[in-house]
Amino acid sequence: MEPGDRYNECLLAMKRAHRESTTTNASESPPERDRKPSDFNEGNMTDALETARRGSIIASMVPDEIILQHSNYSVRQYETALLLLDVSGFTDLCENFTKADHGSPSRLTQVLNSYIGAMVQEILSHGGDILNFSGDAILSMWKRLPGLSLQTVVHLAIDCGLNIQKNNGTFHSDVGVVLRVKVAISCGVSHFALIGDAAHSHYVVLGQPVWDVKVAENLAVAGDVIASPSAWRHANEAEYISESFGDGTHTRVLQTAGPWKRFRPSFINDKELLLPANIDVAGDLEQYYKKFALRPVIVSALRSLWWPTLRKFMVQPVIWAVENDEPMEFLTEIRRVVVIFLNIVTKTVTAEKLVEIVDTAYKCVYSTSSAAGGLLNKVSLFDKDLMFLLVFGLRGMSHGDEAQKSLLCAQALKERLIDPDIISVSIGISSGTTYCGVVGHVLRREYTVIGTAANKAARLMTAYRNKLVCDKETFLRSKMDQDFFRLMEFIPMKGIKRPGPVYEFNKYGWPEKPSGIRQPILGREEELRAIILAFQKAMEQQHEPVENQQDLIYGVVFIGPLRVGKKRLMEECIYLTPNCVRIVRISLTETEKIPYGLFRLIALKTLSGSSSERDKCENQLRTRFTSIDFDIGISTVQCCYTGCPWKYGQIEWGCREGHSGNFLPHVLLC
Repeated sequence: MEPGDRYNECLLAMKRAHRESTTTNASESPPERDRKPSDFNEGNMTDALETARRGSIIASMVPDEIILQHSNYSVRQYETALLLLDVSGFTDLCENFTKADHGSPSRLTQVLNSYIGAMVQEILSHGGDILNFSGDAILSMWKRLPGLSLQTVVHLAIDCGLNIQKNNGTFHSDVGVVLRVKVAISCGVSHFALIGDAAHSHYVVLGQPVWDVKVAENLAVAGDVIASPSAWRHANEAEYISESFGDGTHTRVLQTAGPWKRFRPSFINDKELLLPANIDVAGDLEQYYKKFALRPVIVSALRSLWWPTLRKFMVQPVIWAVENDEPMEFLTEIRRVVVIFLNIVTKTVTAEKLVEIVDTAYKCVYSTSSAAGGLLNKVSLFDKDLMFLLVFGLRGMSHGDEAQKSLLCAQALKERLIDPDIISVSIGISSGTTYCGVVGHVLRREYTVIGTAANKAARLMTAYRNKLVCDKETFLRSKMDQDFFRLMEFIPMKGIKRPGPVYEFNKYGWPEKPSGIRQPILGREEELRAIILAFQKAMEQQHEPVENQQDLIYGVVFIGPLRVGKKRLMEECIYLTPNCVRIVRISLTETEKIPYGLFRLIALKTLSGSSSERDKCENQLRTRFTSIDFDIGISTVQCCYTGCPWKYGQIEWGCREGHSGNFLPHVLLC
């Protein structure tokens, strides 16, 4: 059946349903009809077309399976053929277009969409449902419907792959980068499931065909159409010219044995979807719907009252653009971001149990990343490997400290993603300039991030299993203490020629990290002299009662901008501390922005231990503070009294300023 015939049949069915609903409404009283919602929010045709335009954008961001069953959160099972195509050269293309003399992000979008859009249109022409865009890869599904054999479904996928290789196998860009594609095909029983909740949802496809198509794609090279054994056993070998692949199990399909199968879809582009002004004829809405001949399911969504619920599958930048009536091209930009790739490996469990694990992990990742200011962009599942792509620093979501937030977010995820069925959690983080924008075809597209940073984060995640690692740029831009990082052994990474140093992150530090040979500190003679005098005075007065507040040494505070040596100075002070003095280490972070938080930590550290130790410490404090109201001091620590002595306020003021981000003081109490 030609696409136009399929559309006309669908349109006639919808018109019959509309006439039946009109007849039913005519029997109702006028007030009852007035209370019922109309097909569109506004009565005039211009508003109806504007509503249809918004709805078509939202519907183009999800696969057909979502539109058909957008509220079904059960695990669905289908006999399917899967096609995975992977494009090589995307990263090099993005890197070349970021150069000043090679165009702009808009030009890059045109090149990407002209190439990807042609392949998307080929898939839709063959009846495929595009499940997702994963950077430079596209996963599509053909379901076995009533009246279709599994052989027909497999042939549609193979024919589509051959057509893509014939028409789009090689693309020469105007910046000298050549894009090439490889295609893999599998077949079998797949499971499709929605994850998340009514506010934020996503979807996954799982099953043996997903793993088979991934294995076939890894074996393929640019220009190949590789069929897995599960797909080739259902194909009619007489209809294709093929050869056995090198592993002896997969098959390389070269071409069809008979006349080439041609499809004649009508080409659709963005310009055809521009709405003319001052339209007041009802037929123009039907004409607008004809633009979706290759995806009639979009028309079904637009004629419904539930299409706004598809927003729960949208990423935030797309929602903002739709709400502000902005073209999708406005989301295109070359931007410096921080990319996190997170991989979860699970045990072998049933499909239902795996979906349960994925659903729990998705909710955890979404809530944690959103609270940290990040965006959950992609979710993919291959066999037991669940992957999430997070992005920090996008337009409207940037705060200047994305590197630090991404590291802390990743640490929180690694701590929270604990389950008996989870084997490992691997996280790779990279910073750099990437292409951010909507890629695809007006009938099927997604918001994506493409660039070296995304590739590098994925390679780091793969190379360093069950670790949280980052690249050098993220390490430097985080402006966090170097004790939280340790240098990792170099591991070669595919496609990354010079990855640079790789660091493992742990916000609690590395106790087993060797201290190395102590080096003398230079240029700090005045500070060290003051600290030694403070030590001597404190040691002399430790057993004497305090008669005058001005004679009491509360402590020494080091204040200065980031990375000027405060930490090194503190280490030297600790080295100079006599062995008879107890040393208590307290680390402050940006999250501890509470009044008198430092004094509370000091009290907990000082008064901790057995009851006899606490009593001894309290008695010593009361003995020393004879002329000062000890209860006032204790209540000050507990934030119940604000009229504390000046020096208490001085130290607390320094701590608060340290939390403001300008500097972090190091406090040494004597």
